[in-house]
Amino acid sequence: MLRKHRNSWACRVAQRSNAVTTLARRTPYTPLAFDFDFSGLVNAPYAQPNRRYSIEHVWQRLYKGQCRNNDRLPGTIQRFLDIRESVYDLIDSLDTLDRKSRRHLSWFLDLLYKRISDPESVRKRFEKRCRKNL
Repeated sequence: MLRKHRNSWACRVAQRSNAVTTLARRTPYTPLAFDFDFSGLVNAPYAQPNRRYSIEHVWQRLYKGQCRNNDRLPGTIQRFLDIRESVYDLIDSLDTLDRKSRRHLSWFLDLLYKRISDPESVRKRFEKRCRKNL
């Protein structure tokens, strides 16, 4: 479903999805997460994981990628690695974050970067856990 949202176009990717796709002129689509409360990054005390999935906490990661897209993993991972320093700089620049929140964000991201920097971890956590029947 495509709808105008303020000054940009937004498209719902999938029903019950936590992503929208922005449509910029003459550029590829880029999915953007918008429900950070349930991503684990924010560590909201009221957030509960979806019962359909085998996770106990919202900060646990569950890869839901499709196997047919495994060839895109190296490029996607490289994009995350390329912006690593900028992500941490952004966290450091947010004066409104208390020390506990800053530590949680760093812990959450440290684990992500550790996992995507190790080829065996990528194989085990992404390539082997992809969804085949889509």
